[in-house]
Amino acid sequence: LVRHLQPYVAFRDDTHVQHDNPRKFVLTQIEMLRDPRVLGAALERPEIAELPELRRHRDPVRWLGRKGLKITPMGESEFLEVAFEGTDPNAASMIVNAVIDAYMNVVSENAIVRANRIKGVLETEVAARQSHIKMLQSNIRELQAQLIAKDPSLAAGRLGPSDVVISDHPLSDAQ
Repeated sequence: LVRHLQPYVAFRDDTHVQHDNPRKFVLTQIEMLRDPRVLGAALERPEIAELPELRRHRDPVRWLGRKGLKITPMGESEFLEVAFEGTDPNAASMIVNAVIDAYMNVVSENAIVRANRIKGVLETEVAARQSHIKMLQSNIRELQAQLIAKDPSLAAGRLGPSDVVISDHPLSDAQ
């Protein structure tokens, strides 16, 4: 499923455009379906490249993108109808299916790239926060030592080991 508003896990990814206009999104998807990279990937399949409907054209990728494929929005939805008219209905179906498969592969690859980018950002954020927590823990230990140096009775007094818990892995302990 390709949606015009992508959900986000922890924060909005500003590098991924969030379309406010679903119509613009649909038009973008139509252009993606006509993109030479998508059509080229579809025509790389030997069973598609050898079809007479495509072989008769000098540049089948260009022809398919400009004239061969009929791509139309379905009503006011985000659904698209992808069609190809030819003399052989089986060949027409194979062409449309190959184009849709190639398009879905591009969409999936883009989603994987985006997910990996988000994963990297989150991993960097976890590392930064762990480092910050360790610094804060060190500050607490130092302040505790200074406090005890000023008032040694605090060492045996109220602050016991269970009163201040300092973990070496605070983010993994908080579950």
